[in-house]
Amino acid sequence: MSFINKFFSFQSLDPHIIDIYRDLYTLSDINGMIKFYSSTLGKQLLEKEPQTETLLTQLIQKRVQENMSQIIS
Repeated sequence: MSFINKFFSFQSLDPHIIDIYRDLYTLSDINGMIKFYSSTLGKQLLEKEPQTETLLTQLIQKRVQENMSQIIS
């Protein structure tokens, strides 16, 4: 567990996450994201995102299984 805490904890990743966001987004972009995710729709998106990801993963797995013969050949 100490390995995970050392290399994957929020504290260890935080400076890198900040750099990534700083490189990709402007301050105006970040403020817009904060406003959106504070809104009712933004909160709904955050709440339902795990379920959405699960359903999409299941769909992709099903498609891969159904078409495995074509993938292999």
